[in-house]
Amino acid sequence: MTNLSDVLPTLKRFDNDVEEVLASSGHVAMYTMVVESSQWTRRNVEGSLFILKRKSSPRFRLMVLNKLSTENYFEDIHAGLAFEKNPPYLMYTHGNAEIIGVWFYEQGDLSRVEEVLER
Repeated sequence: MTNLSDVLPTLKRFDNDVEEVLASSGHVAMYTMVVESSQWTRRNVEGSLFILKRKSSPRFRLMVLNKLSTENYFEDIHAGLAFEKNPPYLMYTHGNAEIIGVWFYEQGDLSRVEEVLER
């Protein structure tokens, strides 16, 4: 991945309140699992992931610059999210019956992202 400060202008095109990139991954893919059926479904989201610090509320956000569609993926990071590392996935839930799985191509990226999210 390039120097994180180099991507700030690009990220600000999608979220003008971005202040800093705290962690990133060059390639991830997103999945959803509904607990009742225990079935994973691939979402139409794949690309570079960034953990962002913002000037305004919410202060932290996960963003995926989506290569599969013109719609990027955003997830506001807050205390209501529960994260679990299960390589090569980082899974999280809002406390409901849906689990989001983020597949990481690079395991080092997964570890760095998890470390930032644990703060």
